[in-house]
Amino acid sequence: MLEPNIECNACGKWISSEFRYCGYCGHEVHASDSPTTPGLAERRQLTVLFCDLCSSMVLTQILDPEDMRLLIKRYQNLCQRICEEHSGYVSRYIGDGILVFFGYPNSLEDAAERAAAAALDVVSVFRQLELHRELGLREPLRLRIGIATGEVVIGDEVGEGASRQHIAVGLAPNLAARLQELAEPNSVLISDDTYELIGRSFECEDKGVQNIKNVLTPVRCWEVKNRNQELDRYESRRRGGESEFIGRKTEFEALVAVWNEVLAGGNRSLIISGSAGIGKSRLVRELLKIIISPYQYLVFQCVASRQNTVLHPFAAVSEVYLGESGYLQTKKSLSLNPVAQQSSSGVTSDGERQQYQIPLFWDGVQESTEPELASHSIEHVFTQIIARISDKPTVIVVEDIQWIDNTSLEVIRLLIESDSPVLTCLTTRETEEDKLLNSSTPLKLKLEELTELEAQQFVNSLVSNQSLPNAVKQEIVDRSGGTPLFMEEMTKAALVQAKNKAPLDGSANNIVIPLDIKDALFTRLGDDQLTRSVVQYASVIGSVFTLPYLKRILPEFVGNVETRLNTLVEQNILHQGPDQTSYVFTHALLREIAYGSLLKSDRRKAHRILARAYTEGSKEPEYADLEIIAMHFTQAGSLQQAVSYWRRAGRIAAALSANVEAVSHYRNGIALLQSLPPESEDLDLELEMQLGLASALTFTKGPGVPEVHEAYSAAIDLCQVTPVSELHFTAYFGWWRISYNFKVHQERADELIELSEELQDAELRMQAHHCQWATLFNLGDMNGCYEHLTKGMELYDAERHLNGASLYGGHDAKVCALGERGLVQWLTGDLDDSLDSVNESLEWAYESKHVGSIAHALDICLMLMVYQENFPVLKAEATKMIEFADQHGSPDHLAKGQIYRGWATAQMGDTANGFVEFMSGMELQVDIGTREDSGVFESMKAIFLSRQKNYTQALAVLNQALEEARQSGIEYYGSELMRLRAWCSYLTGEHNHDQIHEDCRQAVSIAQQFGMKSLELRAVLSLLRYESKQSMTIEQTLGEARTLLASFTQGQDSALLINASELLKTFKE
Repeated sequence: MLEPNIECNACGKWISSEFRYCGYCGHEVHASDSPTTPGLAERRQLTVLFCDLCSSMVLTQILDPEDMRLLIKRYQNLCQRICEEHSGYVSRYIGDGILVFFGYPNSLEDAAERAAAAALDVVSVFRQLELHRELGLREPLRLRIGIATGEVVIGDEVGEGASRQHIAVGLAPNLAARLQELAEPNSVLISDDTYELIGRSFECEDKGVQNIKNVLTPVRCWEVKNRNQELDRYESRRRGGESEFIGRKTEFEALVAVWNEVLAGGNRSLIISGSAGIGKSRLVRELLKIIISPYQYLVFQCVASRQNTVLHPFAAVSEVYLGESGYLQTKKSLSLNPVAQQSSSGVTSDGERQQYQIPLFWDGVQESTEPELASHSIEHVFTQIIARISDKPTVIVVEDIQWIDNTSLEVIRLLIESDSPVLTCLTTRETEEDKLLNSSTPLKLKLEELTELEAQQFVNSLVSNQSLPNAVKQEIVDRSGGTPLFMEEMTKAALVQAKNKAPLDGSANNIVIPLDIKDALFTRLGDDQLTRSVVQYASVIGSVFTLPYLKRILPEFVGNVETRLNTLVEQNILHQGPDQTSYVFTHALLREIAYGSLLKSDRRKAHRILARAYTEGSKEPEYADLEIIAMHFTQAGSLQQAVSYWRRAGRIAAALSANVEAVSHYRNGIALLQSLPPESEDLDLELEMQLGLASALTFTKGPGVPEVHEAYSAAIDLCQVTPVSELHFTAYFGWWRISYNFKVHQERADELIELSEELQDAELRMQAHHCQWATLFNLGDMNGCYEHLTKGMELYDAERHLNGASLYGGHDAKVCALGERGLVQWLTGDLDDSLDSVNESLEWAYESKHVGSIAHALDICLMLMVYQENFPVLKAEATKMIEFADQHGSPDHLAKGQIYRGWATAQMGDTANGFVEFMSGMELQVDIGTREDSGVFESMKAIFLSRQKNYTQALAVLNQALEEARQSGIEYYGSELMRLRAWCSYLTGEHNHDQIHEDCRQAVSIAQQFGMKSLELRAVLSLLRYESKQSMTIEQTLGEARTLLASFTQGQDSALLINASELLKTFKE
């Protein structure tokens, strides 16, 4: 017997591989019709069916060998025929078992559904044959079928001639065989992955989790009972509620306009085209929702597996009904629930719906190529449809006409050319189907991908009230390329991963491509393996590639590269650049699928060639190429070269203030370093990269997040096992910065002074002073702070020290010194000089073009505006900070910008909105673990609460802030906290006069202790107000206030001094 294992490309009949011509239509069988190109093994998702006779060992003992041979032959021929009708490929026979692949050699987007359908048909037909009677057996013969889906390597051939076989290596074939063993006789058992793929197309019974021999993890199994006849293809693949209809406004309005023309008595037609998953069916269903009584609609669906079956969209009425899952109907809305039973006519209890069962169009239709019989069949179907329309305006939908047969196409032509009030709405993945209609050109609507904004709205609507990080949602948008189906499935996958606590942060492609769309994506790559090889190797280069690089890595047997690239462009897999030699993938997911299907060994070889190509010659690679080179070396397995390039990419990214990129580069390099064997470790290099990572993370995440502490802790550990060097100073500088106890800060700052002396390095000595002035400011030692910033600036050299801005505090030392000097000047009473210093800091920061330095200068400027109570400027500069933080991805500075702008907004009269933004910033600070300037911010919060008359809560905030200040040593703002506590205590009405008076006195004392004349003036004025309200003796305090005010030689037009003068005028001399 000749084994039929090739499908004729012309008529779809299955013929023997030994035939040169098809015996049904005479079409010559070309080499392209053969299952695969030898030597092109690849990775792909495969659905495998394994079928076996029950009790075959017993049968061999009962039956004569010739009878047993006949039984096996008939059983295997039956399985082969049915499986091949569903596009299955018989891989091999194992005893009396048969192994069938779905999705190979030709890719299938519905491979699992076809396998399940084939399995049910095999069981049904085999049972009906009743072969046991012919063999003289009392018990019916039975079989078992197992189906599994998974990733395999396939394409290698074993054997020769007639015994040649294509093997699939992976779990799926073995699992299918094991599931077959577990299945009940005459039943179909499938794996959980297969169940996920068939959606609701089949009714399945959960058989629970099974421990399967030699399978490491338990497998959930399902028994396939029967097809779900009640749902069409669109509905069967949709799980959960229908997604929100976003975008497509223009297209929908065009549909409605055409429908209105039909309502006016016309006959119209249109073709909606677009790639798989783009939303063609959804757009049509939005139109059907507005079809109200007495109007009606019909829905027919073309199926890929039946495209060579005459009139298959109409013959399928016996399986998939019309209208609402099968009925011609009139209705007000579309619920897509199946009608339970058929009737010739009827009205529902609510009187809203009238339904008609159309007689099976297959009655009277002959499958024949004879012209007169074909004409009869076409006329029969057309007449049946027209009869049911009965001159009522009707929408006739024929979906996926890229799979339509020629006879069905004739029916559509007749409908378009008829005088009936019909809107013939056709959907297709192709754009040239209208040429087949040979009639007046229908309206054409080509659906494009959703825009970036629409895609974001779509993903947000899918997430709804569930939580996904914004970065993850953006990853979904970026990878899905605006295709709704891809976004929907990727979002579901992300939500499942989040629920299972899988890592999701949007920093990499860490959302696993769902099984549901893998087959669809792979199918888009086409079935020509040589052309697919082009796109597979192109994916190794990246989302953008050029022809010269592609030719370097393509195997020699892949010829006609330019022609194959043109084919890929025509298939909308690639876009060609204007230079004709560059190309870009249309979808990130298509590139990922292509890359994932290439064997790892082939990938590594290609990456190695590309890495060497980029590094040829003596010219230093551009920064943009460093990441590419590092990636290629990484994927090639050349880890030491990869580490070198990740380090270089990280350093340059940090210097360019591309901190997000720097974090990624350093992390990649560190991970590779730590994976090297002990003899290849480089601890100094790891120390350098840990420090680079910590600095970049400080900007992108904030200094208080665990990742920053982990990086600096790792660096300190490395310092213990490496010789003392400049890197040690950098590590200890970071170690100094991440402590929030400024008493510890002081100890670590002193150690940095000693280390800089030991290393005899002027730059490090300057940075040690940097630590000292920042520490002493927070400790309230204004004189010490001023002394160290003066010494530091004497050592500062712009050419040398600007390069260290990223490593030492994330900002330039001069920017910090000028700004810190301005704050010290305001606090100590030099009110005009303070503004000059801060402006110098801003100017130097902008001149440096260093992102961290600009952010730091803005931060200091905002603090000064708070001191000065200059709220319009505060609001304007805070807005700059927010925009800057958004642009460069710094949550730390975003939080501060929101806090400052919220405060300014409230002070300018909009308290409600100001408080909302202020609290948003405060909450963000908590999220990122940042407590910088907490004393100032907590005092603002207390004032907000007091204005809301939440005095008790305000006092709690102030008491907590004072306690934190005592523990951490950040006491410079203690005077303000004590003053505000006295004020809030007074407002409660529960006056403990001695305590309030003492708090006022303490506020004055703390300011005097640290030489903060401006805060002392505020404290003295508060004390004066309180003593006056309590009718206490005020002469001494009044004298102190007048003397203190008179000592200010600058800032006569400042809010502080103006308010002080106004208050003192109310008291008599």
